[in-house]
Amino acid sequence: MAAIALDVRVLSAAVLLAVLTGLLFGIVPAIQLSKPDLASALRESARGMSAGRTRQRLRSALVAGEIALAVVLLVGALLFIGSFVALMRVDIGFNPDRVLVALVSPRREPGSRPPDASAAFVALAERLREVPGVTHAAVIGGGIPLGGTSNVSFLTVPGGPQIPNDDGITLRRVTHDYHATMQIPLRTGRYFESKDRQGSQPVVILNESAAKKYFAAENPIGRTVEMGGDLTVVGIVGDVHQSSLESAPAAEVYVPMAQARIGFAEIVVRTGGNPWDLLPAIKAASLSVLPDIPLRSVSTMEGIVAQQTAARRLNMLLLGAFGLLGLVISAAGIYGVMAYVVSQRTREIGVRMALGATRASISHMVLASAGRMLIAGLVVGTLGAWSLKATATRFLFRLQGDDPRAFLIAVVLLSAVALLASLVPARRAARVDPLEALRAE
Repeated sequence: MAAIALDVRVLSAAVLLAVLTGLLFGIVPAIQLSKPDLASALRESARGMSAGRTRQRLRSALVAGEIALAVVLLVGALLFIGSFVALMRVDIGFNPDRVLVALVSPRREPGSRPPDASAAFVALAERLREVPGVTHAAVIGGGIPLGGTSNVSFLTVPGGPQIPNDDGITLRRVTHDYHATMQIPLRTGRYFESKDRQGSQPVVILNESAAKKYFAAENPIGRTVEMGGDLTVVGIVGDVHQSSLESAPAAEVYVPMAQARIGFAEIVVRTGGNPWDLLPAIKAASLSVLPDIPLRSVSTMEGIVAQQTAARRLNMLLLGAFGLLGLVISAAGIYGVMAYVVSQRTREIGVRMALGATRASISHMVLASAGRMLIAGLVVGTLGAWSLKATATRFLFRLQGDDPRAFLIAVVLLSAVALLASLVPARRAARVDPLEALRAE
């Protein structure tokens, strides 16, 4: 959204379209007035009206068209709002609140293999935990959640079933406090501990998707898996959305960073307050362990999650604004036409009331006229929105383009707005004084 700006070309096109629209819709009545039909005008005047049936139908068709377009816009807005709400309800598998992240990448010679920095990263995590205001801190290699990077490895279960077309498993190397820092729930077993280091028993933690993929209904705790060596499963944690909020979580395996080789990683620091306030202290702590290696790509997990929803949020706001605008235009159209018709039919209304018509019947006559325009617009608009369901579905998340809730809310909302817009002209018609109306004529 930061790239959106008021472009001169867009502004010029908008102004041009506005002028052309005004000219187009102004030139038709101008041509009609330049060629008056005196006989028709006298007949219409005798009936107390200024426009014949053709003009009335044209006005009604324009208002019905406004309502139809408003239905399409409202249905689209409601679908995108529902899609955004569904996206925001996704359980991402961790708590992004007050978590600062940054890349730590030691320098290396071009073309050379990065040196093993696992011991330095473990020491860095320990040092970051000592910073006042930091509640948890860890280091992860292989990409933070929703960070866009990952490492893929291949895991097998000795004696277990072979998985055809196995696409591998996402590998994360983490310090022992990582899952507590990200608040990834433990399903069974245990988290990594400080004792899980070089020389101790090699261990791994699987996420739920990996446990189902490689062990089905069996209990993986204590089982041995093979991934460049024999490793013992010590825990199962909840699934985390790694690539995006809209894709299903993938199978993941975590290994202790102290038992792995790694050249660059990212820090994750959970703070008690605003993480940006602790950034200077975090930088100082990092430099005390890794001198001359600055933190890069500093961000917060809240910001990263917000980036994942930015496009849908923008679509929701735009369509919501257009739907509201369509609602206002429809209300203005109905009010304008009905107010004009009442003013032109004042004499007719006076005659009707002089002959015994009640105020209720006069109000009903005006509301019935507005109701016909409303029904026509709702039918056409609903059909139009329904015809676009396949296109809309491609842009929705966990919703279909023909979701009946969106159509029902749009119809009810437009009906209520149309009724309110018609009430003022209807009440004005009901208050017409027959004597004054006839005397004015």
